Amino acid sequence: MAFTPRFTLARFHSMSYGARALENEPGRMADVRSLENSWIPFMEPTVTFRVGYKYIKYSMQLTISQALRDEYYSETNVSDYFQRAAFNVGASFNFGRWLNESRR
Repeated sequence: MAFTPRFTLARFHSMSYGARALENEPGRMADVRSLENSWIPFMEPTVTFRVGYKYIKYSMQLTISQALRDEYYSETNVSDYFQRAAFNVGASFNFGRWLNESRR
């Protein structure tokens, strides 16, 4: 199990929108457009759990994302427009170690 304090700096440019994106909410569309070409720092603490044996490991990861200095961006609540949490699962295979041990 591992805890990783991660910081990200994101910049969104050349944003495009579908014709009907937020069409009934012009205020929210203006908020989203105000974020274009802005550098936005995020704090993203992550917890990773990995289990397995020798050549194969399964992992699960939970990340919580929070924009820093949210009120700075023209009074737009940045966190309303980004994914707040992410859950990932995966597997890793160590073929190199398996091949090295099988050649001995």
